[in-house]
Amino acid sequence: MSTALQNALKEIVETATNLQASRYTCGAGMTVMLYDYFLTLGDEITFLWSGPQRFSLVRLMFLWNRYFTVPWIIISNYHLAGLRPEVSDTASHILYMVLPNRTLSCKVVIPGLAVVQGISIAIGIQLLALRVLALYRNDSKIRLGLYIWLGLCHVITFTLVGISIGRFAPSLVYVPLISTCYTINEPLIPFLYVPSLLAESGILAMQVLNHIQRKKVEGSFKSTLLGTLYRDGYFYFGSVMSLRLVAVFIYKFAPRSLWFIANQVDFALSTALISRFFLQLRCAMTTFHPFQDDTVSMVPTYRDTFRPGAVVSFSLPIQSPPADYQFTQLQELRRLRASR
Repeated sequence: MSTALQNALKEIVETATNLQASRYTCGAGMTVMLYDYFLTLGDEITFLWSGPQRFSLVRLMFLWNRYFTVPWIIISNYHLAGLRPEVSDTASHILYMVLPNRTLSCKVVIPGLAVVQGISIAIGIQLLALRVLALYRNDSKIRLGLYIWLGLCHVITFTLVGISIGRFAPSLVYVPLISTCYTINEPLIPFLYVPSLLAESGILAMQVLNHIQRKKVEGSFKSTLLGTLYRDGYFYFGSVMSLRLVAVFIYKFAPRSLWFIANQVDFALSTALISRFFLQLRCAMTTFHPFQDDTVSMVPTYRDTFRPGAVVSFSLPIQSPPADYQFTQLQELRRLRASR
């Protein structure tokens, strides 16, 4: 047996093994997303659909992330899982049964998935930016600078997506042996997540700076609303940015047969996290009462007044009009509240 044939057989075996691992991993990510959907459905009904309805751009972005992306994730996993009966082999995806040619179906759906995922990443970043802008009281200069930065990152992202699709889409083919779509190696793909990572890193830096400044000025605070903003922000960065970094490393160093893990696991889990954080913020805003909830624990500055080593603390309302303070500071988040 020639060396070339041995290498080809070895690659086929490796590809089949990696695809099997990808099926289980991506299926697990989709299962977590669907499970979290039903866990948070009650909160969605309570905090989004109760009372008079008024649609806004923020609500539409949430609905895109919550509902429009789910069918695409399910279709991708349906195709990858290899569960289709023989009769469905006339098309790669259930949405394109009308397309008799498997290759044409790959060339339609795979680029479509890339575009939908790119839009979803941009929407998630914009929703995250609204939370951080609220911490800065929606300052016009900060808002302008942040939107310019995010706009630049989004333009770079979709430019890279367009170039990479133009390169790999013509080579997309359906391979019956492994029952999936396959294409050439595209060198730009590992860099697709870099602009979004830069955008999220900039937002993280803004949140950390705001948190440090607030702690210096106000000491500790007990606001449920502010606590939710900071906590979910840090958890989002820790989880979603980790997923994106894993995707970058898989794209860069792993074989192409593992690329499905890179994008589909991140797509499903980040979709679930963004929806959950949005609803948790709505819950915090609905249950927040400025007169009852928002106090600042202050430690006296003149320590020599007290016994050495003693820790004296007490709670005071925030030293500005308490009814207006939080809602002025968080005016950007008013758009997230349900109409009453």
